[in-house]
Amino acid sequence: MDRQDRHTILVVEDSADVRLLISMALRTSGFDVAQAEDGASALQYLQRNDPPSLIILDVRMPGMDGFQFRAEQSRHPGLSDIPVLVYTAEPDLKRLAQTLPAAAYVSKSSSLSTMVAEIRRFCS
Repeated sequence: MDRQDRHTILVVEDSADVRLLISMALRTSGFDVAQAEDGASALQYLQRNDPPSLIILDVRMPGMDGFQFRAEQSRHPGLSDIPVLVYTAEPDLKRLAQTLPAAAYVSKSSSLSTMVAEIRRFCS
């Protein structure tokens, strides 16, 4: 894959260890990765950089959580169209989907390969 054909994925996750694991899996799979530790940092990144192909979003984070981030993202033209994959430890994904709109939901108990396969659906 040529550099100009690569997709950038923004990983929004408060755990540095989880961010690192996700980032390594994505880079190994041929994606470029940007990282943010919370929703506020993610919004700053989005306002200062070209939009990523996809955002991976944790739900429970200190400061601006996933719910607040999605509310802010949806208010900004140009940012609201970026698909979001919610990556969460929440046990009831169907109930979460009713309160937190996103393009896809992946449980943190799933393998990273499951998440990468879901990402490829959006970046193909």
